[in-house]
Amino acid sequence: MSIRPFRDCTTGLGEDFTTEPAGDDDVSRDGPFRLVSAGPRPSAVRPRYQALREHGPFANFADFVDFTTRNEELTADLLEAPASPHSPDAPMAQYWLAQARRVASDSLADLGPLIWQSATLWRAIGRSLNLTETDRANLLAELYWTKGRDNEAFDEELVPLDAHLRKAGLFEDFYMQLAMLRDGQALPDTAPIEMATTKAAGYRDYRQAAAAATKFMEKRVSDLQTRLLREHRSHQEWLREMAGLPELDYDRSLDRLADVLTSLKGDRVCVAILTKAARSGITANRPDGLMAEDLEALLRASRAVGSAAEAQLAELTRLMTSRLSPEAQPTSRAKARFQARLRKTVAFLRTLEQSQGRIRVIGYNSALPVAGDQDHEQEMHAEMQALAISLNHPKGAKLGVAKLCRIKCWMVLQDVWPGVFDRMLATHMTTYPWPPPLFLAKKEPLTRLYGGSLTERPKEVEAALAHPVGLGPLMNAFAHVKGRKITDDTGYASSGDDAEPLPSSPVPPPAGPDQDFQDYLGTGVQLTSAEELAAQGPARPSPISGASARKVTESPLTKVKRSTSVISPVPVPTRPRSSTTTTTSTTTSTTPRVPDKPPTITTSRRSSSSQRKKSR
Repeated sequence: MSIRPFRDCTTGLGEDFTTEPAGDDDVSRDGPFRLVSAGPRPSAVRPRYQALREHGPFANFADFVDFTTRNEELTADLLEAPASPHSPDAPMAQYWLAQARRVASDSLADLGPLIWQSATLWRAIGRSLNLTETDRANLLAELYWTKGRDNEAFDEELVPLDAHLRKAGLFEDFYMQLAMLRDGQALPDTAPIEMATTKAAGYRDYRQAAAAATKFMEKRVSDLQTRLLREHRSHQEWLREMAGLPELDYDRSLDRLADVLTSLKGDRVCVAILTKAARSGITANRPDGLMAEDLEALLRASRAVGSAAEAQLAELTRLMTSRLSPEAQPTSRAKARFQARLRKTVAFLRTLEQSQGRIRVIGYNSALPVAGDQDHEQEMHAEMQALAISLNHPKGAKLGVAKLCRIKCWMVLQDVWPGVFDRMLATHMTTYPWPPPLFLAKKEPLTRLYGGSLTERPKEVEAALAHPVGLGPLMNAFAHVKGRKITDDTGYASSGDDAEPLPSSPVPPPAGPDQDFQDYLGTGVQLTSAEELAAQGPARPSPISGASARKVTESPLTKVKRSTSVISPVPVPTRPRSSTTTTTSTTTSTTPRVPDKPPTITTSRRSSSSQRKKSR
């Protein structure tokens, strides 16, 4: 997936999706989401923005509409302002966009009556809502489509909008664009969770084929474990290698997003995220109807600015703890870690939406398949559900997974269909009974799964592959095969092991491979001083504030101390005072700061550079 470099116009921070190094040793690297200073700003701001300076922050959406209507030429200039921080238009454009996003409304009831307003206003509305369309009808269709409504159901919200569209002669344009968006969806709205049968299904030589397939697969899995251990030494070393690869930064950000969604409701066990062309789908071992709502809540937090964003982050933390029993509440350290990842995830979603467009969320909440005499629910692994969806749609989706892969999922993703997600995945190489997905029960993928040449595969396996109903024993062998015991139990409840209860809480994490994957996800996540002190327990001194508030963390993978600020605010240009140089200190908030007043206008053509104090 190609993602163009993007500058966050809300904060003025350059967040580059490319894999080139930042080249700044003072900035913590977490790949494409390096939160870096925008650099010194010119103090001279164009006089034509005097009206915006005098108006101040927008009181509400109606005030934004009124100001835009009265100042169309000024607004058009702001919309066209270069993103470069060194542009003389950039400070006011960033200030304006932050204020516009603070009061922006995505309600069709608010937007419908504005159908007669100017194209400039609609462009401004689209920019504030991260919409890619600029035409009125197309913009409204895109906004409605991103809300994820049922395509077939009657929606009362459209009734008043239809009246406005008809009066403006845009009714057909709106529905043509909406139909085009629905027809071109990169991800489906629903997807069944289907499990393959492992029964005989009339195959006469089932027992012989199953025995031969089990013996062959045991050797194949054992050989794979040996090869992976020879190449990577251990899953811990493997994760350390991956943490140092800049090309995996985007994938790790998706993994972190999946981890946050798992933490918000622990009995999901494991969440997988599919992203493609401004669409995000969610699957889980145990799906629920709140998955899409939780991702929408994360997106709302990413769109908010200033104190509103901080309030939404606090609400998400409260939501996580409210879903846990009193006995399962997270420790202060686990809570601080969740909050740090939550902030990093919100920053990732903010840059993702602003570069790709407003995201449409799809929660895949189909019923789990049942098996056995008592019809027990079978947890299909989240990444296998994601693969099933991707196999039925054009390639190009990206995958994020909240946990380290079991070796069977790893084999399917890396050996059988390696090109679907085109990303590196690690495995802790343990094996458990595994509900086989229906898409695997075909001759071609099973042939690849069983590997080897015709002379290496047992004749019983070859005969089963060639028989119309002979795939059951091969599926059964792979579902139940066990390789060598590589590690202790991970605490990750196996889909096929009824003896292990589902975890009642996602935190604190268990020791072993799960903890190693948690450390991998934590790469580059920085804590504020308050979060650091909270992580050390209630007996520590209270957090300090002001210039002493710094980010200090220790990488769990490298054990190297790092001390950097998570985010730097937009330095507000000020009128220079004689020959002195204005300095601005950094803040540790990862939410976009909204200036409470616009940059000061000066008619001087000279610009004195402002400097930023470096966080340590």
